[in-house]
Amino acid sequence: NYGDAVTALSWDSQSRQLVSSSSDLYLRLWDTNTGNLYVRTSLPPWTTWSLDSTWDHISSFNENGEFQTILEWDQSLNTLFENPPSNPITEITLSELAKLDRPENRRTSALLWVSSTQIFSVTPQGTLLKWENNNGWEITNSFNSDIALSTAASVSPNGSYIAISGFDLNDDPILQVFDIQMGTLTTVIQATDYAIGTVAWNFDSTLIATNGQNGVNIWDWDAPIPLVATLEKSDTFNVRALAWHPSRNMLVGATSTIWLWDINTSSLLTSIETNQNITTIAW
Repeated sequence: NYGDAVTALSWDSQSRQLVSSSSDLYLRLWDTNTGNLYVRTSLPPWTTWSLDSTWDHISSFNENGEFQTILEWDQSLNTLFENPPSNPITEITLSELAKLDRPENRRTSALLWVSSTQIFSVTPQGTLLKWENNNGWEITNSFNSDIALSTAASVSPNGSYIAISGFDLNDDPILQVFDIQMGTLTTVIQATDYAIGTVAWNFDSTLIATNGQNGVNIWDWDAPIPLVATLEKSDTFNVRALAWHPSRNMLVGATSTIWLWDINTSSLLTSIETNQNITTIAW
C-alpha cells in the first residue's frame, strides 16, 4: 500500500487502530485486527514527521517545524470501525480545526497531547510551550529546560510527565523529566552515552529507554542511580526507533535491523535484518 516512506505512526488507546503518515502526503488508518486499510485521507501540503492523537483529533507538523496544526476527522472513527465499509479503502477528509501560531523563531520539534484540551510543543532549544483550548488554542505557559538542543520528547503513558532528551550547553548528552502538573523539572540525568535521539516510556511510566552509540540505555528515572541496564547490539548504527512491549518485559528497537531484548535479563532475544532504514516502530 506504500510507494513512499512512512514518516510517523500513532496507536489509538485500545490498540485497535493505527494511523500512519507518509511522504506521499496521505494519512492512512488501519484496522490492526485484520490488517485492512480502511481510511486514506490527504494531508496538508507538507510531509508530516510527527503524529500524536486523542483519536478524535490529530496534531501534525512539517519537517522544518514551521507549521503545526490540529486536524479532526470529518466522521466518527469509532462508528466507522463498528460498521466497517464494504470498500476496504474509504476516502474521507480532514478539516483543520486549529493552527497553532508559534512564537517568532520558535520552531517545533515535537507536539505532545496531554488531554483533548492540552498540548505541549517542544522547541529545538528544549523550551516547552503549554497550549490550552479555552475557546481557542493559545499558549498559557512556557518552561525552560537545561537543554540547548533537543533531540526527542515523549509524554508518559500516565499523562503526568514529559521526557526530553538532547544536549546541554557543554554539548553533553542529557535526559530530563518534566512534571506536567507541578510545572517543574523533576529529574536531570547526565547520560554517559553520546547519542540520545530516541525516548520511549514503558507502559507503567517507571522506565525510560533511550538510544545510544553503545546500545540502548534503560533508566529508572526516579531512582538515585538511574541507569538500570545497557542493551547491546552487534552493529554500530544508532537505534532510530524504540517501543516497549505492554508486559514491560521486552523492548524492540530498529536500525536497518529489528532488535528484540529481554529487559529482565538485558539479553538480546532475536534480531531480524530488513535491509531497510526503519524510522518508526510500534507494538
